[in-house]
Amino acid sequence: MQAARGRLPEQARQATDRLVRTARSRPAESQPAAPATRPAAAPSDRFTEYLVAADKAMANGDFATAISLCRRALDEGADQASRCSDVYQCLAVALVAGEEFEQAVQVYQRLIELGGEDRTTLFNLALAQTRLGRYSQAEDTYRRLLARHGDFLQARYNLASLLQAQGKLALARDTWQRVIVDEPNLESAHAALAEVLVDLNDPQGAMEQYAQAARLKPDLVSNWVNLAHCARSAGSLGRAAVAVKRAVELSPLDARIHRLRGQIFLEMHRLRGQAGLLNEALSAWQESLRLDTSQDDLRQMIRSYAAATRPAESP
Repeated sequence: MQAARGRLPEQARQATDRLVRTARSRPAESQPAAPATRPAAAPSDRFTEYLVAADKAMANGDFATAISLCRRALDEGADQASRCSDVYQCLAVALVAGEEFEQAVQVYQRLIELGGEDRTTLFNLALAQTRLGRYSQAEDTYRRLLARHGDFLQARYNLASLLQAQGKLALARDTWQRVIVDEPNLESAHAALAEVLVDLNDPQGAMEQYAQAARLKPDLVSNWVNLAHCARSAGSLGRAAVAVKRAVELSPLDARIHRLRGQIFLEMHRLRGQAGLLNEALSAWQESLRLDTSQDDLRQMIRSYAAATRPAESP
């Protein structure tokens, strides 16, 4: 089978057979990790006053004010590098949250120069590098972070996503597998690994991962649709029929799912030669056409197969 980026093998590449790659709930990779909150204290000087006020602005989601206050604090404490570490942390998080990624990278690099290469700093630096499209740098930063904190699940998750987005499929597969070892009940990791396995032309492996994703989130229709696609590609038509039936139950008004159900029943009919399976296919296609009347090719297909099921006229 020919590998195709982002698609199932050839026999599943029809208009009604596309892998459903929907946005799903995954760990919040776009949110910077915040440094530990400083205890409330009466400010003893302007430097501390600005820093405490910046913390409050951050807590209120006012990132522009937090950035301004941090810069004032840095001006006040410019000659005291040891005092500036907390300000750089606050400023960098505010810059990432405010999507000022170029400046955030510079601040995190300054923090590292000051000896602040902790997990929060490295994680947020990688996040900012990713948002700037500096994927190789972000990948290196995540690896540096995981070499020191191998149990940092969010960092490994983000690294797997980054590798997958770059098309580094073998590395992405291995990294997703490690994520699943660390957190076996993370549905989005199973679904992401399944997508990678599809692109690696492994429908059997993808089928098993979508089955796990569907088990963990049984009400998410995309998992059942994708399970049906992969089972069909792997030759497991019975499993495909069960999966698409569940998808129809969850989304009865989706014409594409009814059409897919018809395709699966048609293939089962071809394999087993049972007329009832062809009738099931016709029924599913008719429902799909009722829901979406623009499918002219499906209308013609229904006519052709319906004619084939009619008894031959007596001479």
